[in-house]
Amino acid sequence: MHFVFFIFLFAVQVSFAADEVIVDSNGVILLYHHVATDSPPSTSISPEDFRGHLDYLRDNNFNVIPLDRLIEGLQNKEILPDKAVAITFDDGYISIYETAFPMLQSYGFPFTLFLSTGPIDRQQTNYINWEQIKEMSDAGVIIANHMVEHPYMLEREDRESDADWIARQETELLLAERRILDETGQSHRYLAYPYGEFDPTIKNLLAEHNFVGLAQNSGAIGVYSDFFRPS
Repeated sequence: MHFVFFIFLFAVQVSFAADEVIVDSNGVILLYHHVATDSPPSTSISPEDFRGHLDYLRDNNFNVIPLDRLIEGLQNKEILPDKAVAITFDDGYISIYETAFPMLQSYGFPFTLFLSTGPIDRQQTNYINWEQIKEMSDAGVIIANHMVEHPYMLEREDRESDADWIARQETELLLAERRILDETGQSHRYLAYPYGEFDPTIKNLLAEHNFVGLAQNSGAIGVYSDFFRPS
């Protein structure tokens, strides 16, 4: 089972300092990859266990909200629903479409899909296709960026200069965003860092292009999170 964001910390605090209202809303982003039993255990959860997670969220009165509502609400220092949760998937595996999508629809839970567009364009085995992605997009699923080829963004190629390295990351970031826009009409400028890793130069790249970056850290995010790595 891969359940990256597992520390549930929620609070909404409103206090008054002089005539200023200070809002401290929090929420949790849950990350999944495969929902299957025939895929790598380190990045997989069984359909039975996934349903158990959804039952837990429903039965314990969590508010599962779209990722954009969570991020934009925190950026704008708004009061979010108590126990706010956003559900996300990385990469674009077929089990997301075949298993997770209908299951989440049955619970009425929104979710976000972060796509690596290269394997999808190549129609790689075990990945969803653009027709399936469009179906999910039309059903309200947020489609967001996970680069073209899921690179380890910190890695340099042989004899690659710093300038060439960051230019390569920029090209792949913007190409993936363009493919998603062309195929679905969506462009939220949310990037889930492949492998969850980044450095200050990559954060600056995202800031330059007005992206929000999501990493892989346990715990809640809040109104004062760094939105180049809010999770």
